[in-house]
Amino acid sequence: MDKRLRLRELREDDLKDRVHMCNDKDIQMLMSGQTFDQEVTLEDMKTWFKLRQQERASVQYAIVYEDIYIGDVDLNSINQEDQSAYIIPMIGKKAYWNRGLGTQALERVKEIARDDLALNTIYLEVLPFNHRAIRTYEKIGFVSVGESEDGQSIMKVSL
Repeated sequence: MDKRLRLRELREDDLKDRVHMCNDKDIQMLMSGQTFDQEVTLEDMKTWFKLRQQERASVQYAIVYEDIYIGDVDLNSINQEDQSAYIIPMIGKKAYWNRGLGTQALERVKEIARDDLALNTIYLEVLPFNHRAIRTYEKIGFVSVGESEDGQSIMKVSL
């Protein structure tokens, strides 16, 4: 694993960059299958961040490369009873795409989920046309287990 890549808690000072990522039309399309006319504001992001911090079943990790925040992974719906969670990964700075950093970040998330949170399964949803993401997920052990009501592929990995 590249030692320049690390995960840390998402911080309020990351939110300005996250706003730019979430307003990027390419990222919107890959994450939701559509683009949005109304842009996310910094205030919107701060509200989201505060709500996420209050949730006991959610943890946000910043993906940092050479001390630059390049994206994040939202580990949510953490269920200790069935030892599972959902993740929403995003490399939001395009200059860092296609470098294997998302793969490495997700490998680290798997370790955290298994070793620190005592989980044994992680799920995610991905749009069927997001082939690059699907290849990444399959490379680290995710398999398709179905389809959500909105047409996204549901994938899971056992830890």
